[in-house]
Amino acid sequence: MHRAQLRRSEQELWLSAARGLHTSAAYALVRAARPSALRRAVEVAELGRARGLGETLARDRSDLSIIERQYPDIYERYRAAAEVVRSLERTDRATTDRQDEAQPSFTELANRIRAARADLDAAIEAIRAIPGYEAFLRPPTYAEIAAAAQPGVPLVYLITTPQGSLALIVPDGNAEPEALLLDEFTENDLKNLLLVRTGDEVVGGYLPGQLLGGKMLETALAMALPILGERLIAPLAQRLRALNATGVTLVPTGLLSLLPLHAATYRIDGSSRSLLDEFDVAYAPSARVLAIAQREQQRRAAKGVRLAGVGNPTGDLRYASAELHSICDLLPPAATTTFYEQAATRSAIWSALGESTIGHFSCHGSFADDPLDSALHLAAGDRITLRDLVAGDTTALSNLRLVALSACQTAITDFGRLPDESIGLPGGFLQAGVPAVVGTLWSVNDLSTALLMHRFYELHLHGDDAAGLAPQPPVRALRLAQQWLRDLTYKEMFDYFQRHRQLKAVRQHNSASVQVSGVRMPSALIEVGRALAEEYMLDHPNNRPYANPICWAAFTFNGAMEGAA
Repeated sequence: MHRAQLRRSEQELWLSAARGLHTSAAYALVRAARPSALRRAVEVAELGRARGLGETLARDRSDLSIIERQYPDIYERYRAAAEVVRSLERTDRATTDRQDEAQPSFTELANRIRAARADLDAAIEAIRAIPGYEAFLRPPTYAEIAAAAQPGVPLVYLITTPQGSLALIVPDGNAEPEALLLDEFTENDLKNLLLVRTGDEVVGGYLPGQLLGGKMLETALAMALPILGERLIAPLAQRLRALNATGVTLVPTGLLSLLPLHAATYRIDGSSRSLLDEFDVAYAPSARVLAIAQREQQRRAAKGVRLAGVGNPTGDLRYASAELHSICDLLPPAATTTFYEQAATRSAIWSALGESTIGHFSCHGSFADDPLDSALHLAAGDRITLRDLVAGDTTALSNLRLVALSACQTAITDFGRLPDESIGLPGGFLQAGVPAVVGTLWSVNDLSTALLMHRFYELHLHGDDAAGLAPQPPVRALRLAQQWLRDLTYKEMFDYFQRHRQLKAVRQHNSASVQVSGVRMPSALIEVGRALAEEYMLDHPNNRPYANPICWAAFTFNGAMEGAA
């Protein structure tokens, strides 16, 4: 039925109407306990995740190099048909809510899409007739899903239904999946965490807290994280320990995808723990999207590190420029291209991204009622919207290995109609081919963000000699940076800034001809952070100013894990 809908908007209406169908079916299959039911449950859960994103990526980024060499006519037929469909989809995305006389009518556009889809289907069938390509663009089998898992890093679908919850664990190597029935947590329990009501009035909960921040979010997290941890995450963590896992890629379904599951707390031997304390944690919209991200990661791996970034383009984020300065100081000057305040226009950053492997956005972000209008806010009223990423020309992003969205609300997805479709900025960058995206689930204090981002890049690009750490893969660098910020005391914070102050002085004494990287951060960040730590250090040296999850848990790693820089 989804495939039968012509326009993308009609497909999304169908997906909205069918919401929860695949998760309920997967849960029922596990409950049936029949032979091969677990494999089929995984296939059904995958089928319900990120249909639009997965199908678009599979169509546009499949590896057809062998067909191109051996069957050039078939390849060209497919390429041309796919380009026509892609162009019409962009037109559909751009015109759904913007009809005017210059745009094609609904009937005309529908007819053109129908004809283009027929040509594309015929080209796909021609490819499927080639030995070894019989399954081309068909829904993934269990073996194909399991191929996205990595040694020590299983794929885990998290499902919540009215009857209870379920974790489907998919190990690497096409081994048999496992199912954890978690019936102490139901869909109703989830809804009660998302919205707290007094009568008909919404008075709290994670969803309003996520959008409004402040005390409402603190209260919501204090309620939600222990419940999620004990009822949902603790049994999963126990099983991951038994499997000797070092990491996990979570595929949360439905409204679970809105939550910081990596920060959900549970008790071990009387101590509080979260997934971040035990494992590298990545999120993926689906196994199909993850597999394509992994391929893109390998394709882009040979290029040296080069960063393009924007800092404080709207001029009202106190530490955003210092954040970007501190990150760039970890790289040789020739490896960075930066735009600050009014220079940070869309055209400027877009042109610089084409030569870069990392894109860093230290700016405001927003989630809109129409998710396609969710945006990164740049100078002079410019924006990069989700619509630009899914309906525009994104060839400028073709070398990026990582995008870091150090901005507010950049990892929120469409929770109103299509929570399983990953319609948000991380999904948009993944659709554009970027294999990994760091985003935020809510607005974050920009000083704590500057600290966390500096530590993230410090660990990724250089490691930490004092801690015996080599340069870390991005997913682990983010995890360690979050732990570091959470556990940082005022005394340790003072020492950290004091060390960077001394390193800066050493660098300034060096000859101008000597390149020294990774040894300091800007004075603005050093002196403000040092003064804040000094103010509280004498009376409260062991207090942790950023221990509250509101300061660090918003950051999520989305997409393919990779090696260090």
